[in-house]
Amino acid sequence: MARRAAACDLSKSKLLRQARNKAYYERKKHMKQIQRSLKAARARSSGGKGDSEGTQAQYPITPPRALCALESAHLTVLNSRLQAWGYREEPRDHLDTLKAEIKKARRRSGGVDAWIKDTLDWLEEGNGIVLAMEQMMGREGVQGLHPTQVKKMWQTISSTAFNAQFMIAMTTVKLDEVEGYL
Repeated sequence: MARRAAACDLSKSKLLRQARNKAYYERKKHMKQIQRSLKAARARSSGGKGDSEGTQAQYPITPPRALCALESAHLTVLNSRLQAWGYREEPRDHLDTLKAEIKKARRRSGGVDAWIKDTLDWLEEGNGIVLAMEQMMGREGVQGLHPTQVKKMWQTISSTAFNAQFMIAMTTVKLDEVEGYL
């Protein structure tokens, strides 16, 4: 009877691991698609020069050492999404980039429509990232941390979420301005 229970537990853990790995690779595949589309949009809007304005944050959210491997993996994916999205530690750098993108889009025929479409996709991805940051704090692995570690993690996630929401708000205002001129 004990063997049967152990075999059942083993197969259950194997299925859970397979499901977790499948979800991880699907997210990774989705992130690559998003990164490609964002790079293409950025190259189109900047005339192929790349992103020279401002500095992108390397790892906006740093995981505490005591965080379990699964939760650390979630944070790694979240950081990757933030980088691919174009997160900046200083949101005002984003405003300068936005202004330059709008000027370039206005110079090209059909550029404004393409910029609006790309910007709407960018806003949707940003909202998904902010939601993922909110959900991160409610995860079991985070709640099991020492209170000082939870506090530090809350500080980094909340400041990153604030900056991301500020970038989203600035972009929404600029999008409304551009659409108002059409």
